[in-house]
Amino acid sequence: PDTSAIAKANAINAISGDTGVTATVEPAEIQGLTPIQAVSINGTTSVLVINGVPIGPVDVQDRDGNGNLAASINVHSQETGVRASVAADGSLVLTAEDGRNVRIETTGGVAQSLGLTAGADDLTVTGSITLSSEHAIQLGGDPSLIGFDAAQAFIDIDPTTALSFLNVTSYEDAQRAIETVDAAMSQVISTRSNLGAVQNRLEKTVDHLAVVVEELSASDSDIRDTDVALESARLARDQIVQQAGVAILAQANAMPRNILEMLMR
Repeated sequence: PDTSAIAKANAINAISGDTGVTATVEPAEIQGLTPIQAVSINGTTSVLVINGVPIGPVDVQDRDGNGNLAASINVHSQETGVRASVAADGSLVLTAEDGRNVRIETTGGVAQSLGLTAGADDLTVTGSITLSSEHAIQLGGDPSLIGFDAAQAFIDIDPTTALSFLNVTSYEDAQRAIETVDAAMSQVISTRSNLGAVQNRLEKTVDHLAVVVEELSASDSDIRDTDVALESARLARDQIVQQAGVAILAQANAMPRNILEMLMR
């Protein structure tokens, strides 16, 4: 499989919707170990090939004093994806910004003259990737399918400790620190949003229960509390009926006495 950083990143980002993990590419870079020495790259006995594209012919001065080497490599940068520069110490620096592999093939001692790994006629450098997620990242299964070392299987990375490792000593580290802080803020905002939604639901439930309690209290009051006006009217009615009954009974008892008095006359 293609083990370049860009291939790994593309494979991971293709399923980021399912995993929640995104990958960003770190450039592949080759830095010379020693300053450039004069050499003639003629394409026959002295060959320099970068990512399958022959470079030259070109006459190189010590430390690439006339810039011919860097210029010749950069002419083909569209094809190779690699740009060349010369460091302050006169060593060659090759960079693939998009994360593709940088593969160098040389003959005739070109590698040693350019300050690359001594004796290396065939050199491949792979870029790296940075994984980002708001959740824990676990590599499982067979990571070698996308170019990871099999020993990296089942690595568990906890994002809650990410802020403890922030570093701003370089531009790249500062950029990653900003991304880490942004991700942490996004996670906090998401958590606060979820808590706010739960709080809103609880408040609505409390309000509903308060209405239920009020209605139950009113119903209980209707059942238990006496209607004073109604009961007073009923008492008055009952007293009137009772008094009327007593009066009628008194009249009924008086009728025999009245009749007896009439007969005695």
